[in-house]
Amino acid sequence: IMKGLIPVIRREYLQRVRSKWFLFSTILAPVFVIGVMVIPLIFEARSAEATQTVALVDETGVLGERVAERLEAAGFTVHQAAMGDETVLEERVRAGELGGYLVLPREALIRGRVEYHGNEGPGTLTGLSLRTGVAQAALEYRLEQAGGGTDLASLLAGGELEVFLLESEGGSAEEGDPDFTGGFIGAMLLYMVILL
Repeated sequence: IMKGLIPVIRREYLQRVRSKWFLFSTILAPVFVIGVMVIPLIFEARSAEATQTVALVDETGVLGERVAERLEAAGFTVHQAAMGDETVLEERVRAGELGGYLVLPREALIRGRVEYHGNEGPGTLTGLSLRTGVAQAALEYRLEQAGGGTDLASLLAGGELEVFLLESEGGSAEEGDPDFTGGFIGAMLLYMVILL
């Protein structure tokens, strides 16, 4: 039975491999899937470059420097502006000198609220960076006002995860943050195999 089965399997396999549909699904389908995921990120990055220069109007009187530091660390170029300069800032945005300007209202201290004014929206990643910078600056200010021996930098960075692995001898081995790269690549490969 096996002698007759092997030539049939070989013939079927070669017939499938030589078909145009097999070549399409093996080569072009993964390229298409990767393109669908990567192309929006490229456009997002290009629009983010245009909005990287911003002016900052601080109505709270206490958050301006903190927010500027965080935004500059995230890759923004920040210009401080005074309250009442909104008309001048609008003209600079329309002229393309600025990507937009931010207003930190009093609510920034309570809810981390920030107003963005520009010719177009900042995009998902840029908007997230702006919100995160303001929220972290407001939290830092609030924690400083509360006092105490708090390590603000560590808290605002998201804390740390220390992993201790138990060994068979009963001892423990310390390990750093887990690396999810291998697992992610394995999951993507498995997904592509199932898809094909």
